Amino acid sequence: MSRQPGCRDGRNPSSAWRHFDRASMITKNKLATLQMSRGIAASMVMLFHYQGMLAGPTFIGHTPFGGFFSFGHAGVEFFFVLSGFIIYFVHRMDVGLPGALASYGWKRLTRIMPVYWFILIFYFAKTQATGTLDGATVLRSIVLFPHQPSPLLAVSWTLSHEILFYLVFAVAIAHRRAGQALFLLWGTAILVVNWLAPGT
Repeated sequence: MSRQPGCRDGRNPSSAWRHFDRASMITKNKLATLQMSRGIAASMVMLFHYQGMLAGPTFIGHTPFGGFFSFGHAGVEFFFVLSGFIIYFVHRMDVGLPGALASYGWKRLTRIMPVYWFILIFYFAKTQATGTLDGATVLRSIVLFPHQPSPLLAVSWTLSHEILFYLVFAVAIAHRRAGQALFLLWGTAILVVNWLAPGT
C-alpha cells in the first residue's frame, strides 16, 4: 500500500490537519473551563469577604445568609493550585530554555502589575493624607514583596505569593535541574512547617 506524499504515516495531510485542529480545540475548551473555575474561586472569596463585612456593626451586625459563604476562603487555595497548573501548562515547553526567560517574565508581570499599580496609586493617595505610611512598607507593597505587617492593600498578599511562584518557575526556565531542586525544597519545607506547626 503506497503512502501519500507529505504525511509520514500515510494519512492524508488534510486529515492530519483536521485531527490537529480538533485536538487544539479540545485543549482550548479545557483551558476555558479552567479559567472559568478561577472566576468561580474569585467569586467565592469575594462573597466570603462581603459576608464578613456585612456582619460588622457598620452594617447589619450579624452574619448574613446563616454563614452560608463561610466556606469561601477555600477559594484562595483553589485559585493558587489552579493558577500554578495553568502556568505550568502554558510555559512547560520553556523549562530549561534560558532564552524564553525574558518573554516569560514580561508576560507574567504585565498580567498583574499595571492594574495593581493603578489601584495602588489611588489607595496610596488616600492613605498618605492620614500620614500613616512608612517608606519600607510602600516599597515592599510596590514590588509585592511578602512581609508583615500587611501591605498597603491587604488583599494583595495573594499576589505576593503569586509573584513568588513566578520567580521559582523562572528558575526552572533558566535551569531545569535547579528549578526541580528548588520546587522539591519548597514542597519539603511546606510539609515540615505544617507538621511542626499545623495551621501556620
